[in-house]
Amino acid sequence: VEQGAGSNAIGSKSAAILQLLENTIHDAAQAKLVVNELQKVLAMGESMDVRRKLASAYIIMGEFDKAIEEINRVIAASTAYDPQLDKNLEEAELGKLKKEIAQIKRRPPKDLADPAARIAELEAECEQLKLDHALSRIEHYPNDIGLVYDLGKLRYERGEYDLAIEQFMISRKSARCEVMSRIALADCYEQQGKYKQAEDELETVLSIIPRLDKDRLTTAYSLARIMEKTGDNARALEYYKELYELEPRFRDVKEKIAMLEGGNAAEATPAEPAK
Repeated sequence: VEQGAGSNAIGSKSAAILQLLENTIHDAAQAKLVVNELQKVLAMGESMDVRRKLASAYIIMGEFDKAIEEINRVIAASTAYDPQLDKNLEEAELGKLKKEIAQIKRRPPKDLADPAARIAELEAECEQLKLDHALSRIEHYPNDIGLVYDLGKLRYERGEYDLAIEQFMISRKSARCEVMSRIALADCYEQQGKYKQAEDELETVLSIIPRLDKDRLTTAYSLARIMEKTGDNARALEYYKELYELEPRFRDVKEKIAMLEGGNAAEATPAEPAK
């Protein structure tokens, strides 16, 4: 029995290390096994690659201070800026803040006078941290379209729609990011009440992507919804019918068609477009 248990333990370690190497480990218990093994490797000689993996394991374990320490060691030893390393640092720093938020919500410290205010402070710190890291990555790699798009998404989440539009206008020039950038632009324009611009972006997306593309359903639905909002029910109905042909059970498409064909929306007041 003891031999079998030992064999299982060795197998667990090997599997955990293999999973970490493949970036598929999500279990804290396995991560702890990996940490023990990686520390043994470091004892035999310094390795920044091992420290990166150690940091990843610490993040999975929720040991964010240790993860930050390891990442900063790698950064200090690096000769060039590494945006992925910066993303790892951001993940660890955010994890630390969110862990404190969760702890306060679960059991506020007795010496904390205003838990709600502290939570709000930490949440604001999270948002600022994300922005600072995104801006830092763009500063180092201004022509990286993926980073430009990421900054745009962050601006959108912050409700900074004009700033988000600036980023998406750049990222849509790249074939790799065009579709998702135009969809994001449509979201920004809709939030601003600029429905015609939103429709233009979504119609362009539908002209680009194949009929069976995974994004077609959600894009066509968003376009139909905006047209319905502005009172263009005839065109909205066309898109809902196209959706029904592609996927009859998609969201509430069947109900939308019934409503529009029955004229229930004919008297709806169109949304006022932004000036």
